[in-house]
Amino acid sequence: MEVVLSASGGELVVADPRETVPAAHLSALFPMPVPRPECVGRSVHVGEPIDEELDYVTYSPIWPTASKPGYGPAIGLEGLAERVATSPVPVYALGGVTGPERARAAREAGAAGVAVMGAVMGAEAPERVVAALRAALEPV
Repeated sequence: MEVVLSASGGELVVADPRETVPAAHLSALFPMPVPRPECVGRSVHVGEPIDEELDYVTYSPIWPTASKPGYGPAIGLEGLAERVATSPVPVYALGGVTGPERARAAREAGAAGVAVMGAVMGAEAPERVVAALRAALEPV
């Protein structure tokens, strides 16, 4: 896996790690790992605080999502923009990012980027979906 990631310029981010890792993404209640990884993000949902000691957060749900229907309500672009404006760290939009149009809209609302599951996992050609999402996030 490390060879594939380094060849593509990617980095492995481990969810809720039980061992020392360079980058971690923590669920809402998972404690900060010790020692602290070089990069740490956390999943944050509507109404939850954002810890300024994080490097980034995923914030959700922006739109209704089939992947995790129990989270909500969806806050939309206005709610995303409000959260971005008050966050001490970069915010990545998550939830209902079904394609490039929504990815671009999230960026225009101030998000640092997007986190996507369903649109990529359910695609016949995931590499094309990722390419389209990346293109939509490029600066205009």
